[in-house]
Amino acid sequence: MPPSSPAQIVPLFNAEYTVTLVNLLRTLDRDIYLLISMAGLPENILETEYDFVPEAPVINLLELIFEKAGQKKYAELIWYACRNIFIPRFIARIKQDVTLKDALRTFIDLMHTETTHTHIQLRHLAGKNWFIRDRRQSLDHSHHLAEQFALIFMVELIRGLTRSDWAPTDVVMRYNNSQVLKDALLLKRVQFYTERSVCAICLTDAELEQKVKHKLDWGQKKYQVPTIAPSAFLATFRGAITPYIIMGRLPITQAAIILNMSVRTLQRRLAAEKVSYSAVIEEIIQSQAVDLMLDKTIPVTRISSTLGYSDVAHFSRAFKRMTGLSPRAYRKSLEL
Repeated sequence: MPPSSPAQIVPLFNAEYTVTLVNLLRTLDRDIYLLISMAGLPENILETEYDFVPEAPVINLLELIFEKAGQKKYAELIWYACRNIFIPRFIARIKQDVTLKDALRTFIDLMHTETTHTHIQLRHLAGKNWFIRDRRQSLDHSHHLAEQFALIFMVELIRGLTRSDWAPTDVVMRYNNSQVLKDALLLKRVQFYTERSVCAICLTDAELEQKVKHKLDWGQKKYQVPTIAPSAFLATFRGAITPYIIMGRLPITQAAIILNMSVRTLQRRLAAEKVSYSAVIEEIIQSQAVDLMLDKTIPVTRISSTLGYSDVAHFSRAFKRMTGLSPRAYRKSLEL
């Protein structure tokens, strides 16, 4: 089967980075779990390790940070997270003594394995070099917040790679938030071009040919390499919904809200994959059940309630259908 087109996949966001954003909210509001619920994130996002979460709740999270902090503080918080948390994780995987152009190409390759919906490129257009970020899917709301995030990240990435206070001469963006970026990044004498289809920053030939000299301790830190993002609709759907299974069997209406699409669209895309919503959910639950059963410290009663079964007897029958063994026999087989 050919890969899904960008418009047919579920946009995903790295779960570890999402936790960083959640922790930014801790500085603004103590009732963090209420805010997690308001954003539509998995309720156990801080306690359980996932690879990805759906992007739509992450955009909701950015909105909440913006509402709680205000425009100026929002930009400052995003700047801090980019400079001190997100960017070091990428720079740690980029070699020293290569040109900035090669370093950015490495970053682009890394990004293309970790995202399902954003296209990053380095291109020479109209006589200038552009570091471009182009979303493969449009956002229905709050795009200006995501764009601010992207531009702050892009500028600070180059500053981190060159250990300088570098500033672009030209910036292209969709929304007219130039003053916010000027303040957050301490930019002067920069030409902004707004109402464009992408966001991008300009670099000279000389800047691209300079050698990177990022902090050595960044390269020495052992950051966990993120899981490669799936590229087909069914795979991205599973990745997006799996973190929510801990909340029990999700009605399709709730899943559609989490994924920021209509129920009809979700049903149509699953039908194109020749599967039903209930079948995929059951498959995810079965996989989660087996994973949880491998940890003998977790009582079967806890696993049963966690996965939304009405009682242990129902779970035991379902587990035996999945594996051919009762929960007790399955755990005993692990000792052999």
